[in-house]
Amino acid sequence: MSTARQIHQPARAINQSEQAAQQAVQTGMASAVPTPGVHPTCVVDQDVILASDVSLGPCCVVEDGASLGARTRLEAGVVVERGVSVGADCLIEAGAVLRAGVRLGDHVIVRSGVVLGSDGFGFVEDGGVHHKIPQVGSVEIGDHAIIGANACIDRATTTVTRIGSGARIGALVQVGHNCEVGADAEVGDLSGMAGSSRVGAGARLGPGVGLAPHRSIGADAVVESRAGVARDVPPGAHVAGFPARDVKAFEAHQRLMDEAAGLPQRVAALEARITEDRP
Repeated sequence: MSTARQIHQPARAINQSEQAAQQAVQTGMASAVPTPGVHPTCVVDQDVILASDVSLGPCCVVEDGASLGARTRLEAGVVVERGVSVGADCLIEAGAVLRAGVRLGDHVIVRSGVVLGSDGFGFVEDGGVHHKIPQVGSVEIGDHAIIGANACIDRATTTVTRIGSGARIGALVQVGHNCEVGADAEVGDLSGMAGSSRVGAGARLGPGVGLAPHRSIGADAVVESRAGVARDVPPGAHVAGFPARDVKAFEAHQRLMDEAAGLPQRVAALEARITEDRP
């Protein structure tokens, strides 16, 4: 079983040594904040709004119609395409790509290698030929959300793929077109959300969870690592396995499977005894 269930445990008290260590780390991070300004190797189009104290690292690209809020930082090689809106106090790490029309709230963290607003994966078959469905929607990221390294969040077909305020998306997560992740929800590393799936507010998904298209996980539900969600999960439920089901039923099934693992040896032993007892 994963550690996903531990997410709902009360936070333990932080002792003085841990608090001192955290303060030291925060002080070091504060001292590492770059001086506001635009590096000379950046390419910034004319029709761009840069608020006060923004920082653009080497080789960033910011296209026409984009806007960056106050104190937002772009590390090296970030690409901000046309019409993108980034709020205040955001951190966009090296190599991230914000495709056209993406909108970020305030205090958002986007880790290295993330792609926001990539083309959604949608096709229609006609006469044995698969034709690409245009994906012309956008992506919205709420305040204080965190997007992990190399995650990919596709733009919607015609509406919005939405990540709620305070949501946490792990590394290497795929969020398909038209998906929604509710406020304060958590999606663990290596998870995948197929198109039009939903994760409710406060839900917790362990690493490697897969959601089938058009499936929903209710608010405050817990989904254990590597579960496969092929049916809707009710709010507050705790599920595991593939297909995902109530965790108690899953654990009972696993016990039966463990017991059944020894059946071939037991049957062979019984057959041997029967053979020996025959006249």
